[in-house]
Formats: sequence, structure tokens, C-alpha cells
Amino acid sequence: MRNSGSCLVDPKTGRVSSLDSRMAKWLDLQAKYDGTLCLAELMPGLVGELTQKTTVVCKSGDEFQAEVSFLPLAGPKENHILVTIRPLEGQPAPTLFCDALTGLPDRRELANQRARWQEQVPGQPIPHAALFLDLDGFKQINDRHGHAAGDRVLTTLATRWQKCVRENDLLARYGGDEFVVLLAGIGRKQELEPIIARLVAATAKPIEVEQIELNVTATIGVALAEDTSVDLDQLLAEADRDMYARKEKP
Repeated sequence: MRNSGSCLVDPKTGRVSSLDSRMAKWLDLQAKYDGTLCLAELMPGLVGELTQKTTVVCKSGDEFQAEVSFLPLAGPKENHILVTIRPLEGQPAPTLFCDALTGLPDRRELANQRARWQEQVPGQPIPHAALFLDLDGFKQINDRHGHAAGDRVLTTLATRWQKCVRENDLLARYGGDEFVVLLAGIGRKQELEPIIARLVAATAKPIEVEQIELNVTATIGVALAEDTSVDLDQLLAEADRDMYARKEKP
């Protein structure tokens, strides 16, 4: 089915073992790799039939009508359920610019996020902040352990960081080992301290790759905007400059 998205779910634990890029765009399941997938939460009204038409609710809040099917798959060691979502004819399924490696939104979604905030409270100013995250020494990991290890570091941190931000914030991969977080309702840098502390703590936990523990840190730059009318490129450039200034501090 050309327009469908699918994922494999462990029927005992609800753990997602794999998913395709379309499902990741719609439901943002990448963040649930080390957690559990609650189908009832994502698709209200689902009663567990093998095939059912229902409303699919994306994490972004967008909704679309779709046919959802469940196909039990028996393997030699364990069983899985193949969950497939196919938008109904005439239903424009929400699109999300998605990074292929981490499953996070990519840099193109940053402007869209600010537009979504403005739609929620039209005509009102929306103070917000941008965090620019850059990993320290990431090139050395690629050089010493290979790009597969580097990819594992990026995907692991993406999953951890998503748990550090709030529901209405956006964590996006900007490019390479650089990430951006847009946070709504932030008017002072002091308000960012708990979130930055969570991001730093999540980054500091060792990452195991092929029985080797890798340790990384991140430098985080900060910029504030009084409203979404502030130029996005200017905001990101300010956060980027702040990040490099912090890197240069002894």
C-alpha cells in the first residue's frame, strides 16, 4: 500500500521494534523505542479488531481518518504484531519533515512549529527560546569507532533528549551533530535552566556500542525571542554564536 505506514509491536510489552519513515513522520514513534507504544493513546476508540477505520492522532495534534490493521506475525523466537495505517481516500495525511537517521523533525520543521504556536493563540505575542546543541568531540567518535557508532550515539541522544523537553516544544536535528530545541512561553534565560540541566544530564550518561561505553558532552547556546515575528534565521544565528562562545570558555 503506497501511502501506508507500518511498525512492528511486541504484543506482550508494547515495545516498538521497528518502523518505517512514514509511520515515524505521522506518529513520532522513534521516541518510544525504549518505552512502550500505547495504541489506545495514539488512536482513541480503537477496540482491537484486525481491521478498523479510526481517527489517527499525531503527536503534533493533527488528525486524519485511516484504516488500521493488525496482523500477528509468528517468528522462531518471538511473536510480533504488524500495525499498518493507511489514510482513507481523500484524507490528506499530515506531513512532517523528518530526519531519516534519528526520526526527529529536521530543520525545515522549525518554521512550521512557530506557525503552529501562532495558530493556537492568534494575534497574541509568543515569547520563546531557541537552544542550539552541539556535541563535543563527536568527530573523534566517528574516526575511532566508525560512523555506525556515531549514528548510534545520535539516535540514542535523540531518544533521551525528547524526554527532556515539553509537549509543545520541538527538538529537531539541524544537521550533523547539531540539534535545535524551540521552547514556547520562555521569556527569561533563568526559565531554561531546568530544561538545560535535564539535557546535560541525559547527554552525560554513557552510551554502549558493541560492548564499548562511549561518553559525550554537549555545548548548548541560548537565544530568546519576544514573538514569532522575530526572524528565525537571526534567532538561530544568535543561539549558534552563544554556543560557540561557551565552547571557547576555559
